[in-house]
Amino acid sequence: MLDDEFNFSKTSEQLLELVSEYENENIALNVTGGTKLISIAAADAFNLIGKPIFILIQNRITILFFLSKDENKNWIENKELSTKIK
Repeated sequence: MLDDEFNFSKTSEQLLELVSEYENENIALNVTGGTKLISIAAADAFNLIGKPIFILIQNRITILFFLSKDENKNWIENKELSTKIK
């Protein structure tokens, strides 16, 4: 639970502390939903530990990666989904 979801600095610190626990895990952040402030703070935290960030684009059935590099520091390409989202 976030202490104050309207305080960017505090939210960013809390999310960084949380995601740092998973730094050695294979995780990614879906910022498709949620509030803008929390999505930006979460994206910042994931970016700081070098984890992928993506959004789902339903009308194109695409996963769009941004601020995301692979283990070789190359930008991650967008991925077409093989199933339809309803």
